[in-house]
Amino acid sequence: MMSLINSGFSFGLFFWQLLNIAILGLWVFCLYDVSTNKFNNNLKTAFVLLVLFVPFFGSLWYLLNGRKHKIS
Repeated sequence: MMSLINSGFSFGLFFWQLLNIAILGLWVFCLYDVSTNKFNNNLKTAFVLLVLFVPFFGSLWYLLNGRKHKIS
C-alpha cells in the first residue's frame, strides 16, 4: 500500500477514468439501441441527435423515456 502512495497513483483520477469509460459505454449502447430499433414518425432522428449532441443527459433521457416509443 505504501508503494502506491509513493508512486504518485491517484485514486481520484482512477475512479474519474472509470466513470468516463462507463459513460462512453452508455453512450455507445444508446446509439446502437436507437439505430437498431424502429420508432414512430421521426423519433429515431430526434433520439440520435439528442444522444449525439448531449451525450450523458441525452443517453439517460433515452433510457428512461425514449425506449417506451419503440415499435414492437
